[in-house]
Amino acid sequence: MKRFLSVLFVLTTFALAVLTAQSSMLEGEWMVEGENPEGDAYEGSLNMEPINNLLYKLNWDIKYEDEKGKQQFPGTGLYDKKANIMYAAYGINTYRYGLGEYALNDKGGLQGNGSWTSHQGVGAELLAGQLNRSRIEGTYRVVGRRSKGDIAMGASETYEGTLKVRKEGEMYHLEWYLGDGTPYKGFAYRRGNNLVGVWGIGGSYGLEIYKFDADKNQATSTWTTPNYNYEQGKETITKK
Repeated sequence: MKRFLSVLFVLTTFALAVLTAQSSMLEGEWMVEGENPEGDAYEGSLNMEPINNLLYKLNWDIKYEDEKGKQQFPGTGLYDKKANIMYAAYGINTYRYGLGEYALNDKGGLQGNGSWTSHQGVGAELLAGQLNRSRIEGTYRVVGRRSKGDIAMGASETYEGTLKVRKEGEMYHLEWYLGDGTPYKGFAYRRGNNLVGVWGIGGSYGLEIYKFDADKNQATSTWTTPNYNYEQGKETITKK
C-alpha cells in the first residue's frame, strides 16, 4: 500500500508540474440563459477563472423566473482544446462535488489512474482489480490522495475502498465505498480516450457539457443532475 501511495504521489506531483497557469479567451464573465428539464427558464451569469491550462474554477449566479433571489453554484471545468468542449461539474449549494477524469487503455477499458477536481483543488486516484482490460463496467479497488483544500476542511489526506461502475445507455453510474458512511455517487460519459464525469453526495451535483463556437464567444450546453432523474436541461452562455 505504501508503494501504491508513493506512485500516486509521484503521478499527482508530475501532473501539477506540467500544467502551468495561462490566460485564456474563456476567462471572465459570461451571460447565461437556460431552461431546466421541467421547462422553467432561468438567466444569470457565469464566471470562469483559470486554474491551469486545462482546468477552470466556475461560479454560476442564477435566477429562475417567478422566484425571489438567486442561487449560486460552484463548479469546475475541464477544457478540451482539440474538441473545443468544456466538461463542467458543479455542486448544488455545496462544495462537496468533483469533476473526475479517467484514462482508458488501448482496448477501451479503465486503466490505473485518474484525477478529480473541485473548488478545493486537485486530487488523484489509482484503480486496480479489473481483469478484463476491454471493459469499463465492474468493481475496482481504489486508493486516492485528496487536495490540500479538502485536507484543510478536515478530510483525510489519503483514502481507499472500492469503486463500482455500471453502464446504462451512454451513461456510466459510479459508486465509491470508502468506509466513511454514505457512498459517494456520480455519473460519467465516455469521451474519446477518457471517461469524464461528476461525483457528489446525495443528489447535489450535476454535469454540463459546453460546445463553444469557433471564436469562443458563445457556447451551448446540455446538463443533467440526479435531482431531475438525469433528464436534460439546456443552456447558452455568451461572453460579456
